[in-house]
Amino acid sequence: MAATQPDDFENPLPTHQFEEINRVIADLTQPQIAWLSGYLAATGGLPLASEPEINNTATAPALTILYGSQTGNAHGLAASLSQLAAARGINANLISMADYKPRQLEKETLVLFIVSTQGEGEPPESAHELLRHLNSARAHRLEQLNYAVFGLGDSSYTHFCKTAKEFDKRLTQLGATSVNPRVDADIDYQPVAEQWNQQVLEQAERFLEKQPHSVVSLDTARKLRQQEYTRGTPYGAQLLESRRITSEQSTHEVHHLTLEVDPDSFQYQPGDAVGVWFENDRLLVERILGLLNIDGAEKIAGETISELLIRDYELTQLHPNVVKSWAEKGGNKALQNIVADKNKLQAFLYGRQLIDLILEYTLQLSSAALIELLHPLQPRIYSIASSQSEYADELHLTLSVVRYGTKRGTRTGGASGFMGERLTEGDQLRIYPVSKPSFHLPPDHNQAVIMIGSGTGIAPFRAFLQQREAVNATGRNWLIFGNRHFKHDFLYQLEWQKYHRSGLLNRVDLAFSRDQEEKLYVQDRLLDQAGEVYEWLESGAALYVCGSQQMGNSINDTLVRIIDELGSDGLDYLERLRSEKRYQRDLY
Repeated sequence: MAATQPDDFENPLPTHQFEEINRVIADLTQPQIAWLSGYLAATGGLPLASEPEINNTATAPALTILYGSQTGNAHGLAASLSQLAAARGINANLISMADYKPRQLEKETLVLFIVSTQGEGEPPESAHELLRHLNSARAHRLEQLNYAVFGLGDSSYTHFCKTAKEFDKRLTQLGATSVNPRVDADIDYQPVAEQWNQQVLEQAERFLEKQPHSVVSLDTARKLRQQEYTRGTPYGAQLLESRRITSEQSTHEVHHLTLEVDPDSFQYQPGDAVGVWFENDRLLVERILGLLNIDGAEKIAGETISELLIRDYELTQLHPNVVKSWAEKGGNKALQNIVADKNKLQAFLYGRQLIDLILEYTLQLSSAALIELLHPLQPRIYSIASSQSEYADELHLTLSVVRYGTKRGTRTGGASGFMGERLTEGDQLRIYPVSKPSFHLPPDHNQAVIMIGSGTGIAPFRAFLQQREAVNATGRNWLIFGNRHFKHDFLYQLEWQKYHRSGLLNRVDLAFSRDQEEKLYVQDRLLDQAGEVYEWLESGAALYVCGSQQMGNSINDTLVRIIDELGSDGLDYLERLRSEKRYQRDLY
């Protein structure tokens, strides 16, 4: 869509600038144009030199959009909603729950909560403190507050959208008024999100005074500028290098990937992650279609079924709804009995991919029926293993290739197989930034940091130390790392040794579980050094944990035990650390 210049409009722009604007606008959608007009209206007459406080008092009541995100989906939805609000002339504040002061809720008119659920029904780290405050005796009545909640989850988990349900329930108990029914969205959330956006913005127009122009607050504008590349509009990063960093004798194949990025348009902080779009293995697709007697060249909506399966649909993670549909269509009693029992279904899903379902329970489907049954492909999230303070135009990933044997053959992970086996140097990888505000380094460079990671959970701590070195941080640094074998699986060993020799890394404790008869884990090392751990925490250290959910739970239990024995109540102590942003976790 190109801009036209009315005859009676005096254009202050030189011809070349006006033509350039036309060229840019031609590639924009209508919502993007609407947002751009609001953004220009907001920034055109306002100085950008000073950074505003979050929740600046506006001349009119503002819509507040709070997001609690673990994988970036809630953040992306919130940013999109901010754009739509701006296009309607609604003054909107976009804020991470990690940066929001809970008492501010007592001053709000309308708040939209967009929040995911992680692990076994736990809130994302960024939402933990806000939810804890609401559930505490310190929470005040909120009769003046109007709100709506959008939950993100995965129905294959028992505690589907539990965090959203907890927010909704507690806000109602505190006297707040829900202006729109809560939505519990599954992994294919975009269609229901679009509908919810329209509904809540209509409510916002009722409650809030519209601005004379589409206005975006400065805080929101700053955040939206960082959303140029999103889940829906990824960045094409070139793979510069892929090298294996475990030995050939290791049972785990781990690669270090170096991607090239433009530092002016793709920015991240240590502790952040990236979402990665991948393609399914063409050979796997051909085998699946062969087993179902479907011609891969057959077209649906102008595209071949083969290309659709490679690019758009989930083949390597088996969703319970797919199994349920398969049981209904096939009429197999044994599979129907599995589907009817939640525990049996969970056990069945473990280690199985779509091809295993096809091999075990034969079913003939048309290509259209297959597409209707499958779930859309979901990007995978990977911690960034580099700091732009040291590698301005690069982004590093630590990738473990998922590969395991079954009775029916070897299975490989979708994203890890794509990046570790099929992506070659020079190829493009579609990525987008996933901000992790609840896993960033402390702003005080003098503050000590304890980093606990296992396996590829070491990745963000590599970025941490690069950043600490770049800013000449004087705070102490302690790394506790665990993996299987010292000889084969000590990821980035030479770098840790370099940091230790230079004095940047004050202490390193290692736990290699398979190097001795009795298995040894990071929580064991933590317990061995209980006194020093407690001394560091009492001295103000910030503690970070990255790895599996199971490992994170074990670390938490161990910390409670240490603090119970050496200090006060362990659970209360850790909650205080969380509220002070001194206990941060990134678990998967």
